[in-house]
Amino acid sequence: MTKLIEALTKRTDKMNKDHQKKLEEFDQLFENFFNDLQGDCIRPLGNLSARLNSFRVDVLDKDNYYVVTADLPGLTKEEVSIEYDDQYLTIRARRSQEEDQVEGNYIRRERASGEFRRSFFIDNIETDAIDASFDSGVLVIKLKKEKQNG
Repeated sequence: MTKLIEALTKRTDKMNKDHQKKLEEFDQLFENFFNDLQGDCIRPLGNLSARLNSFRVDVLDKDNYYVVTADLPGLTKEEVSIEYDDQYLTIRARRSQEEDQVEGNYIRRERASGEFRRSFFIDNIETDAIDASFDSGVLVIKLKKEKQNG
């Protein structure tokens, strides 16, 4: 019976690894497809790709507060806003299209413009005790928890 369980476990592990590899290959294929799109006739799909490429966020639960850290490389403090409303923390980042006149044609253009937004449900927060800082493209938000009665 033990050998059967070991054999099934090995087979399941191999299937999981094969499945993960196929998912990674599909993700790479999908990313390459959108990154390789060029031309005005396909530009709307390229914009979809830009919306899919949202910024990365960590939410950490500490004893008395939450810490939300967002990577927003290439943005300035003025291009980022945060809002806490109805128990949702929303981070918005707006990157403007560069209007510089460029001589020549782009071979590849990946830097997206537009609004990127992430929202997180975080309840029991002292709304007057929210602190945020932005340095070198990293946004850090501290949200103090309400004191629990009991």
